Amino acid sequence: IVVTMLLLMALAVLTGEYLRKRYPPPPDSNAVTQEGYMVSGIVGLLALLLGFTFSLAVDRFETRRALVLEEANAIHIAYLRAQTLDEPERGTMNRLLLKYLDTRLELGKLGSKGDAAPLLKDSRRLHAVMWRQSLGAINKRRDDISSAYMDSIHRIIETAASRRAAREVHVPQPVFAVILVYMLGTATALGFAMGSRRRRAIAVLLVLTTISYALILDIDSATTGAIRETQRPMEEMRAYLRP
Repeated sequence: IVVTMLLLMALAVLTGEYLRKRYPPPPDSNAVTQEGYMVSGIVGLLALLLGFTFSLAVDRFETRRALVLEEANAIHIAYLRAQTLDEPERGTMNRLLLKYLDTRLELGKLGSKGDAAPLLKDSRRLHAVMWRQSLGAINKRRDDISSAYMDSIHRIIETAASRRAAREVHVPQPVFAVILVYMLGTATALGFAMGSRRRRAIAVLLVLTTISYALILDIDSATTGAIRETQRPMEEMRAYLRP
């Protein structure tokens, strides 16, 4: 994507230079000043668009990262409250929660080449199994402890749904398309205003802009990007509960 964008913007700069040669501006100082104002306004608006889009992508990234910690805490609370159950329900729930933790951790580390469908199916199956086991465990108990325990199991299911929804929410694709078109327009304006005299300065500006655009795309991608939310809270919880 980065290479393609750089090639497109280089072509846009050359197009701007061609338009300047074909339609040269009047040779006076006022025209040069007006061109400078125009380029500054265009570049400033592009920076504003990139800044707002970056903020949207980072907000979604922070939401995904916070949900990892929330899910780890939900599993921990459910595990602790499961210790109030009688045997054999307590041992069964301990094993189910640890297996569920492993499944969720594997799903969180899954990359773009992995198939998430089996792990999601296993996660939903464990939800159903844990819920049925919990109903059987508190069948003869109707107190505040059993109510708090069932609330913790419900919180696990709810947090899993929140994480899945957060991974499926992205910055709208039309926003990226509009910014790309505006970047090409900016490159054309730079080529027209500066011509072949400032190609190095234009190249530096275009490279930095492309890097910013690629960074936004990467942060916005929950599974395909290089910048992904850490799974450390889940890993630490597994290391804490496994013994």
